[in-house]
Amino acid sequence: MNQLLVMKKYLIISILSFCCITNLNAQDVVEMYKAKLFSMSGYLSLSGNTFLTTKENKVRSPFGYNIAGGININLKGFNIPFNFIYSDQQKNYSTRTFSRLGLSPQYKWIKLHIGRRSMNFSPYIYSGTTFNGVGIELTPGKFNLSVFRGNLDQSFFASTILEDAENAELNNFKRSAFGARLGFGSASSRLDLYAFKATDDPLSANIDSLSLEGITPGENVAVGLSYKQNFFNKMTLDLNIGTSALTSSLNARPVSIDSTDLEIVNRFSSILQVNSSSRYAVAYDARIGFNLSPINIGFTYQHIDPFYSTFGINFINSDLDNYLVDLRMNLFRGRFALNSSFGRQFNNTKDYLVFKDSRNIGSLNLNWKVSDKFSIAGNYNNFSQSSARVQEVQILDSIQIASVNHSLGSNLSYRLGSKENRHTLSMSIMYSVFDTRDREVLIAQTNTKSYNLNWKQTRKQSKLTYGLGLSRTNFTSQSKQVVQRLGANARLSKRFGNSFRFGITGNYKVNSTDNQSDGNVFGFGFNTGFKMPANTSFSLTTRYMRRNTSIITPFSDLSGRAQIRKQF
Repeated sequence: MNQLLVMKKYLIISILSFCCITNLNAQDVVEMYKAKLFSMSGYLSLSGNTFLTTKENKVRSPFGYNIAGGININLKGFNIPFNFIYSDQQKNYSTRTFSRLGLSPQYKWIKLHIGRRSMNFSPYIYSGTTFNGVGIELTPGKFNLSVFRGNLDQSFFASTILEDAENAELNNFKRSAFGARLGFGSASSRLDLYAFKATDDPLSANIDSLSLEGITPGENVAVGLSYKQNFFNKMTLDLNIGTSALTSSLNARPVSIDSTDLEIVNRFSSILQVNSSSRYAVAYDARIGFNLSPINIGFTYQHIDPFYSTFGINFINSDLDNYLVDLRMNLFRGRFALNSSFGRQFNNTKDYLVFKDSRNIGSLNLNWKVSDKFSIAGNYNNFSQSSARVQEVQILDSIQIASVNHSLGSNLSYRLGSKENRHTLSMSIMYSVFDTRDREVLIAQTNTKSYNLNWKQTRKQSKLTYGLGLSRTNFTSQSKQVVQRLGANARLSKRFGNSFRFGITGNYKVNSTDNQSDGNVFGFGFNTGFKMPANTSFSLTTRYMRRNTSIITPFSDLSGRAQIRKQF
C-alpha cells in the first residue's frame, strides 16, 4: 500500500510541476484574444418507449423514458463540454439502463474528466469501462500523461441467462479504481506505460445475496506497456504487454505455502490483498509489418494466459496462443480493397486441461467495385480479438447475450437505370454461429443461415423509394430445434422536401419446425420524422410482430419509440 501511495504522490507532483513550468506561447495568447468571450451550443432530447408482449417470460418493462442532453460552452477558446443521460431504472437484463452525468472540459492539450466518463489505456489493462470520478489528460507535444480516480460502473447486476433476468436490480459492490498512463513519442515511434488498481468494498452491498449469484468482493492490480516503432515507413514493430494480479474473493482462506504462483503473486502483496483466490497472469502480443505499397503484410504472435482478466476490461478471450498472418491490399485506385488475417490458434496453453485443442482462425473483408454498376462484398470471421466483448444479439425472435465466434457473409449488388430513376438488385448470404455464455462458461450454441434477394427502385425527383424481397432463414436453437422460414417483404419510403419523411415495412413468412408445418410469422413497421421551427425535430418508430405457431410458443410483440430533439 505504501508503494501505491508513493506512486500517487509522484504522479500528482509531476502534474503540478509540469503545469507550473509550462507557459502559453505567443500564438496561443493571440488566439485567446481573437476568440469570442462566450458562445454555447448543444442539444436536448426526450424520448419515450414502449414494449408490449404476450410472452410469459417478460424481461422488459412495458414503458420507459430517456432524457439526454449535451452542452458545449466556449469561454475565450476554453471548451467545456457537458453531457448527460438519464433513463428510468428498468428491470431489463439487456439494456442495463442507468443514469450518466459527465463533464470533459478541454483547453489545448489539457483535458479534464468529471463525473461518469471513460478513458482508453490498453486492451490488456483498462479500456472503455465507465468510471464515476475525476481524471485528467495532458498531451503537450510528444508527452502524454493520463490519470483517473473514481468508482467503476458496478451499479447493476445482469446475468447472461434469461432465467436470472428478474435479478437485474441487484446492486453490485462499490468498486473504486485508480489508473495512470505515461507515454512519450509520436504516431510513428511511441512508448506507453500503464498502471491500474481496483478494489471492491465488501460493506457496500448485500454480500450474502451476491454470493448466491457467485459474486464476491475482489481486488485487482494490473500494469503493462505498449511500444510502437516505424522504420523508414517500410517496416513497423508493435508490442503490447499486460500483467494482472487478481484476488477474486477478499474473504477467501489464507494462501497455503505450496500454492502455485505464490512467489509471483506475493510480489504484489504490498498493494494487493493476497489469499487462496489470488492469481497472476500475463497477456502480450507482438506484430512486425512490412509496407510493400499497395500491399501490407504482417506477422503477429499473441499469448493470453488462462484466467487472464482485469477489472478494467469487460470481457477478454483467454488461454490461447495465436499465430497470425495479416494481408491488406488497396488496388486499382481503391476499387478493390482486401483486409484479412489468418492463422492457427492453440488452447490449453498451461496444460490445465487433459487435452490440448487447436483450430484454424481467420477473418476477411473484401470490397470489389467491378464496374460502376456491379459490386461485390464479402466477410468471414471465426475468432474474436482480445478486445471483443460479449454482446446482445437478436436471433430470430429473441434477444440473447452471446458472442459471435463464426460468421460468413456475402453481398452482390447490381445497379441499372439513370440516377433519376435507379434500380438496384442485390443478393446476400449470411451464416453465423453464436455462443451463449453464462459468466464466460459456454452453455449453448445456436446457428443461423439466411439467404436474401432484394429489388429496390429509387425515384430521385419524387424522393420515393420502394422495393420487394424474398428470404429464406434456417435456424438451429439451443434445444436443437430446426426452424425454417420462407417469406417475402416489402418496403416504401417517401420524403417531402427536407422537413418530412415516412416509411413502412412489412413481411410475411411461412414457418416450419423440425420439418413440420408450423404456422406463419407476420411483421409490420412504421417510422416517420419531421422538422419543426426553432431547430426542433420529432421522430416516431413502431414495430409489430406476431408469431402464429403451435410447435414453438406463439407470441405477439409491439414496440414503439418517440423522440423530440432540440438543437441550439
